[in-house]
Amino acid sequence: MSDLTGIHVSTILSNPFEVARDFSKEYPSCVLILKSSQTYIAHQGNVYVLDAQNAGLAKGGSGDILCGIVVAMLGQCKDSLQAALCATYIHSQSAKLDIDSASFMPEDIINNIPNTLKRLRS
Repeated sequence: MSDLTGIHVSTILSNPFEVARDFSKEYPSCVLILKSSQTYIAHQGNVYVLDAQNAGLAKGGSGDILCGIVVAMLGQCKDSLQAALCATYIHSQSAKLDIDSASFMPEDIINNIPNTLKRLRS
């Protein structure tokens, strides 16, 4: 986000809600997913916060998986905000595994997506 906006990382970390909101106002056709210990989804000045902290998501590759889930959701619903909201929740829920965070791998998220979707449908 810092590279994209030119805003210093420390400023983003200290004000993620405001940074997400301001970005989404400046670029109203974009949906922003700003990840930290919380997830901020912003669109046209509205910010949604997913407060589902999980140390397992702080691994290289987990953001790539989130991107794939967003694209899959977008292909189903054709609404970018809805896709982002659903994808971030599915991503977060799929990472809730009884695995030590040291051995947690991004592939574990992928393998748990079917279980997550099944739980959400029941």
